[in-house]
Amino acid sequence: MTSTPRAIRLTVLTGLVALLAACGTGSGDPQRQSLLRAIGLRQPAPDEFLVVERKPLEMPPALNELPPPDPGGVNRVDPQPRAEVNALLRGAGTRVDQAAPSPGEQALLARIGADAADPAIRSTLGQEDARLQAQRGRYAIRSLFGRQTYDPYADQVLDPYAELERLRAAGVPTPAAPPPPPPPDRSRLF
Repeated sequence: MTSTPRAIRLTVLTGLVALLAACGTGSGDPQRQSLLRAIGLRQPAPDEFLVVERKPLEMPPALNELPPPDPGGVNRVDPQPRAEVNALLRGAGTRVDQAAPSPGEQALLARIGADAADPAIRSTLGQEDARLQAQRGRYAIRSLFGRQTYDPYADQVLDPYAELERLRAAGVPTPAAPPPPPPPDRSRLF
């Protein structure tokens, strides 16, 4: 009779260890990583375009001119970082200390027609997206297990291998492409 509770405890402990091992990093298996992201246990890496750049450090002419350290005080190089970030994220302005573009940048911007860009493009796109969301309905599923189901650009994504073949057929010199990824294994549940 004493061996049965011990066997149950051992079984439960083994199950807990297996469950804990399943929650590991799983860096080697991309399918496992996508499953963990799909159920919300792993977050994607931050978007590199949303990372705020810092201004370069400056060295005073003499070190005795430095002010005493002030933890939590104002940074001499970047006195208003929050105001600059808020202005950039809201699209309400330009960079605080933006330098004039060089002649090369001006030529590039003129060549691509940047001066003809619509200044109200953000609000136009926002209105179009709101109209599209209204057409999809109030109860449309926009997220499932932490993964967004709404992708307005899904039909605009290029197939890199088809595009490579199209460019090669047109005579455009292209670098060697890696082999296409294997098709997903549909026989497994996850």
